Amino acid sequence: STKIKDVVKFYATIFQDFDENEFDELRKFMKLDNDMKLSQLSRGMREKLIIVLTFARKADLYLLDEPFGGIDAMARKKIINSIILWKDEKATILISDHFVNEISSLLDEVVIVKDHTILEHKSADDIRQNHETIEEYYESFYADEDDE
Repeated sequence: STKIKDVVKFYATIFQDFDENEFDELRKFMKLDNDMKLSQLSRGMREKLIIVLTFARKADLYLLDEPFGGIDAMARKKIINSIILWKDEKATILISDHFVNEISSLLDEVVIVKDHTILEHKSADDIRQNHETIEEYYESFYADEDDE
């Protein structure tokens, strides 16, 4: 059965920008063990592993699609508060997420997409100046819809 350390070997072979030392630091932060079997990881632990594998690469752009969904609230807060420290100063993180309140502290810019169309693209600071919260601003675009 495949273990975390097997995935690390794969990443190190495939991706030239993969930093095993960085992976190890982030893995410890996430409380993941290299001998854990992938088949035995909970959804939250799998998502933590994906985040660790992602940020162990030295990329200019990180694309995160609802990355924190299966992670418990306390761990999620800790990860979100640390994520900025894990990326290179010049790197960009693009996060697609419906839970705006949790990631609002990370945001420099906000793009609202609805029905495959970009409705708004504003700096987070502009939104903060003119609205109570980024979440309130985001929700205003969906206020007229019934919950699905």
